[in-house]
Amino acid sequence: SFFYSISSSCRNSSSAGDAVQVHRLLSERPIVDITLAASSALRAAAVGGHAIIIQLLVGAGANINTAIENGSTALHYSCDAGHEACVRTLLTSHAAVNAKGSASTTPLAAACARGRDRARRPPKSGAR
Repeated sequence: SFFYSISSSCRNSSSAGDAVQVHRLLSERPIVDITLAASSALRAAAVGGHAIIIQLLVGAGANINTAIENGSTALHYSCDAGHEACVRTLLTSHAAVNAKGSASTTPLAAACARGRDRARRPPKSGAR
């Protein structure tokens, strides 16, 4: 698997939702360990609600289950912020739903604590 170095400019581009710039940065980088650098870009994309950026980072080899801060993962941040598209992207990419974040909370608990009602409700019949 190829790993790319992701600089602070990738984190900033992820935060801004600039998919073209993130794609360019990922394609230009030499093979280097992505884990720590990508975690900050994943956090920025998750907080900012940028599902396409998450897809790009995962495609480049980022580990979506890496604990970013206080044990929280990108899924925690997406759930906490209520970004449904990011949550779906992370779940499709096999994010750990039982990961314990700050205060030993799971991503679902983070969503419920913030009043993200859709996280608590089962999908309507026939819903996709």
